[in-house]
Amino acid sequence: MDNQLNLLNLGNIHLFETSIFHQIDIVSIIYNFLNNRDGVHLLSISKYIYYNSTHIRYLKLNRKGSKLYYEHESFRMHMKTLINNTKMQLNLNLYDYSDIRDVTVLKDIHTINLRYCKHVEDVGALCNSTYLILDHTRVKCIKDLKNVTSLSLMFCDKLININELMSTNSNLNYLDLSYCDINDVSALGNIHTLILKGCENITNVSNLINVSYLDLSECINIADISALKNVYNLNLTACQSIRSVDMLTNVSILNLNQCYNIK
Repeated sequence: MDNQLNLLNLGNIHLFETSIFHQIDIVSIIYNFLNNRDGVHLLSISKYIYYNSTHIRYLKLNRKGSKLYYEHESFRMHMKTLINNTKMQLNLNLYDYSDIRDVTVLKDIHTINLRYCKHVEDVGALCNSTYLILDHTRVKCIKDLKNVTSLSLMFCDKLININELMSTNSNLNYLDLSYCDINDVSALGNIHTLILKGCENITNVSNLINVSYLDLSECINIADISALKNVYNLNLTACQSIRSVDMLTNVSILNLNQCYNIK
């Protein structure tokens, strides 16, 4: 292949892999395949791409591309040119990126994975994000996450008050609080999918009557589940304080694995 390519037509490619661009100088690229698709997974990044040639609705970057976005303003500008949206439909994977502390540059990003970013504490700037994975971070306050619909907070042991989120967010339908040091879940009764696995300080679940999928596995101090009779899918694995499930008349899917004290 010549070291200079005048025109590259990617019209029928579904997965955008640009590794060959590092070896050749491309003068012009046809981006029409991007214009006609809902999403593109960008596996690698090339300096030869003319980002202003196209507009797409959703773009997912791998970890390398996500780090470039966080570290370099020029790259962020390229991405904003590429994605022509009022709300930026961008998916970033920053898993286990220890250098992250300030998340201000990530504002308005649609989907962000910050799992194991252990220096992240303040996430108020992510108020316009839709999907957030904040597992194993040092997040304390989440009341500003008013637009998030899916939120994972596994092992966030600094979390103070989960109920305050519900005073500003009416769109949340998925919440994972596994192994968080929380005890009051009284405001979480209208969330579709609620995962409270290993939350040993929770004793009262009487307000969770409208939850569709409820995971209480390893919640060893919950004894009274009489209010949960209308939960569609209920996981009670290893809930050792439960003695009876006779009242769960309308539960469609019930997991009682390792519930050795049920009579």
